[in-house]
Amino acid sequence: MMAASTQPVRRYSGLALPENAHLPGRHVHATGDLIAPDQTANLCLEPCTQENWQHCEAYLYATDLYNHGYWFEAKSLWWALAETTGTQSELLEALSHAANALLMRRMGWRSAVARSRGACIKLLANMPTNSYMGVDVALWRKQIDRCLRPGGMGFPAIELVNI
Repeated sequence: MMAASTQPVRRYSGLALPENAHLPGRHVHATGDLIAPDQTANLCLEPCTQENWQHCEAYLYATDLYNHGYWFEAKSLWWALAETTGTQSELLEALSHAANALLMRRMGWRSAVARSRGACIKLLANMPTNSYMGVDVALWRKQIDRCLRPGGMGFPAIELVNI
């Protein structure tokens, strides 16, 4: 996996990471195989909000997936959690678009990277600039925008605060 830095990234969930990161069109991906098979029973897709995100195992696990380069899996999980409305849904959709952009960059699909980057940045522009669901929105928006521009390298880990 591509690392955000040489420093170890904090884990937020106790769930195991999958054996391999899925690349659409390059790997066969069984339905429901977004997480390690022995962890499926431990994951509940409860509504994830500003008030309960610290206890939302699916949100914390998606953050771990993202931080360790499992971008298909992270975007799919965040997207599943984003079925609500309001600010939390916008953040989850923005995170999903960021993970998708990184996945598309890995696959070499530049125009798809630009589209997902644009959607991510647009959603983040409407977010509170302080910490929301543990994400320092203003800082992370600058970091993800910079890394997803043409020539950008690596990716910014999501370091959740207040957890």
